[in-house]
Amino acid sequence: MKRLIEQIYTVIRYIRALGVKSGMVALIKITRTKKTNRIRLKNIKAPLKLRLNGSSDKTVFYQIFLNHEYDIQLPDNPRYIIDAGANIGLASVYFANKYPDATIISIEPDRENFEILLANVKAYPQIIALHTALWSNSCHVKIKDTGTGTTGFIVEPCSPEEPTALRAMSLEEVMKQYHFPKVDLLKIDIEGSEKYLLAENYEYWLSRTETLVIELHDRFRQGCSSVFLKTLSQFNFTIEPKGDNLILRKTEPCCNTSNH
Repeated sequence: MKRLIEQIYTVIRYIRALGVKSGMVALIKITRTKKTNRIRLKNIKAPLKLRLNGSSDKTVFYQIFLNHEYDIQLPDNPRYIIDAGANIGLASVYFANKYPDATIISIEPDRENFEILLANVKAYPQIIALHTALWSNSCHVKIKDTGTGTTGFIVEPCSPEEPTALRAMSLEEVMKQYHFPKVDLLKIDIEGSEKYLLAENYEYWLSRTETLVIELHDRFRQGCSSVFLKTLSQFNFTIEPKGDNLILRKTEPCCNTSNH
């Protein structure tokens, strides 16, 4: 009986979130197949590609399109969005459909995730996909698998000569290279690297960020929360929880960004 009730509840969630037709088709594909390249959702421009066997794609799909964890009210129509830790691009796709006037930078370091991200964002010319990692400064990093699935890759600094070395960028570098005078919405889900991103060289981008959505990963790197609290206490943000994330909203306008 318990399993039947859970199944009924799952069907209801899909229908409420996606509509009867789209919800039932998505439910059947996700629960009855091992992989799919074509999950169509109402109000989403193009079909989505997911890995359904041995990956975390289904969980991410639930969080974004069923639980609406990134359904965030913004004060103005955003023009500049950065999706850091984009995984297979589902949040970027969600933002592109919700905020069609925005330019979105989608950042993902893992090669396999990035290849699927490219397929998912192909229909959106406003999304700039970057195969890189974020760090507090420009350096080289390598990817380490924590064994927690395809959303659990962490990065560590390494020598440029390392065979798997990947060049990492700072947020200031990303903003200047792509001419972002500010960031209307910054999503950070980078599996513990936020500890280093927030430890130094944060003044430029935090002072130009209006809304920050961040997931903290003390389970991967101890001290993420303490660094977060210490750094954000220097800025005027309100904080509220939503799902696994914290939403921070600036309580006063960004500083003068004319000199960028």
